[in-house]
Amino acid sequence: MRALLAGILLFLGLTAHGQNIIFYNVENLFDTIDDYGVADHEFLPHSPKEYGSIRYRLALRQTARALRLAIYQTKESVDVIALCEVETRGVLEDLARHKALRDLGDWEVVHYDSPDFRGIDCAALVNSHRVTLQSSDRIRYANDTMKTRDALLLSYKNSDSLLLHLAVVHLSSKRGGAAATAPKRAYQLQQVIRAFDTAQHAVLICGDFNDGPSASAYEQAIDSGWYAAKLIKGAGLMEVSGTYKYKGRWQYIDLGISKNKPFECTVLALPMLLKEDTKWGGFVPKKRWQGTFFVNGYSDHLPVYFSSSAR
Repeated sequence: MRALLAGILLFLGLTAHGQNIIFYNVENLFDTIDDYGVADHEFLPHSPKEYGSIRYRLALRQTARALRLAIYQTKESVDVIALCEVETRGVLEDLARHKALRDLGDWEVVHYDSPDFRGIDCAALVNSHRVTLQSSDRIRYANDTMKTRDALLLSYKNSDSLLLHLAVVHLSSKRGGAAATAPKRAYQLQQVIRAFDTAQHAVLICGDFNDGPSASAYEQAIDSGWYAAKLIKGAGLMEVSGTYKYKGRWQYIDLGISKNKPFECTVLALPMLLKEDTKWGGFVPKKRWQGTFFVNGYSDHLPVYFSSSAR
C-alpha cells in the first residue's frame, strides 16, 4: 500500500502543475551538538532534557512521519516543505534522508544560519522531482538589539516554467508582552513585503507569524493589495479552530499572504497529531516536550497546506 501511494504521489508530481507548499513549525528540532555562541544548552545530552542521540533520532522520526502523513492528506505531490525552528543544515539533511520522506521526493535542502540567539532558523526542503530551484537567499532584519531568525527566500519554477517566489518567516514571539513586541513583528513583515515590491510573478509569504490575522501588520498587508490565504476545511480532519493552542485557546498564527495569485490554506489537523486536552477540553497538538519530559510527540503546532491553481 505504501509503495502504491508513493507511486501515485510521484505521478501527480509529474502531471499536476498547481503550486503546493506545506509549512510546519517543528518545535525545536535541534541536533545534540553544543554550537558556540548560541543558547542551545537545553538540547544537549547532559542537559535536564537529556537530549542525546536516541531522542534526536526519535524527534527526526516523528517529524518525518508527521510530514509524510501531511503529504498523503493533501493527495498531491508537494513542491516545498517550509519549516521553522530547525537548528542546523545537518538536521535538515538527516530529515530529508529519513525513510518516511525519501520516497516522496528528491529533497534539496535550503538553509542559512541566522543570528537568532537560540540558533533556530527557517529552512526548506525543495522537491526537485517537481520543481526547479532558481535561487535562494535570506532576508535579514536582525540588528544589535533584535537577534532573531532571518526570513528565507526561494524562487523556483514548475514543469510549466511558471515562477513562484516563496518567503518562509518566523516572526518574533510575544515574549515580553503582545503589545510591546508587536512593532518587532510589524517591522519584520514589512521588510519581507518590501522585498517583493516589484515582483511580477506569484509570491507567497508563509510561516509562523506569532500573531493572528487581526494583527495590524497583517491587516495592513491585505489593505495594500496582498491576498489573505483563504482557509478551507479538508476532509478527514479534526475540528479545531487554529494552528496552535495556548492556555486552552486556539490561535491561527501559522498564516500565509500572497501577491499576484490567491492561495488557499488547510490546517492539517490530523488525528495522529492531536490528543485530548484534559485540562481545557477539546484537542491539543501532541507536543514533543512537556517541560523537560520527552513525550515523543510531534510539535506544538499543526502543519498548514498552501495551494494555488496552475494559472
